[in-house]
Amino acid sequence: MDKESLYKSLYEDYFAAFCLYAKRYVQSDAVSQDIVSEVFARLWFKGERFILIREKALSFLKTSVKNSCIDFLRHDNVARAYSEKHTFAAPSYADSPEQIYSLNELYALLEESVEALPEKYRVVYTENIVDEKPVCEVARALGVSVRSVERYRASVMEILRNKLADYLPLLFFLYILGE
Repeated sequence: MDKESLYKSLYEDYFAAFCLYAKRYVQSDAVSQDIVSEVFARLWFKGERFILIREKALSFLKTSVKNSCIDFLRHDNVARAYSEKHTFAAPSYADSPEQIYSLNELYALLEESVEALPEKYRVVYTENIVDEKPVCEVARALGVSVRSVERYRASVMEILRNKLADYLPLLFFLYILGE
């Protein structure tokens, strides 16, 4: 029996069986058929290097199908883990069209967040960040050290960053437009 007729015989006799075997691993008809087709193609090309004997070919096919299925599953798990790791939650303003905020609503959110700050933090925010007064002037007005004002400023920025995290891209964009 020549190589081509043996290969055709193996393909006709075992393609469906190996597809079922592969489906045990990958749970998909299309993927299992792709895997088995690739394995048969590899057998065709490797058949040039060794004498194609039916028993050896069956052993090669079974091992190759199993290994290809395992490789597919490994790759699928890596891709899924990567996708889960790099999937970002949509910001809350993107949940629905009704959640889109106007410019005034965004400023109102910012004002609410600033009003909720402790007194000294609010003063540091308005005088140092908004009015751009020097840190030493703000420290003198509050009766605290310059270092305290710097800590307050850092705390204010952290609090606002956390409260307004979903809106930061929009607020940044609005800030740039205002410049």
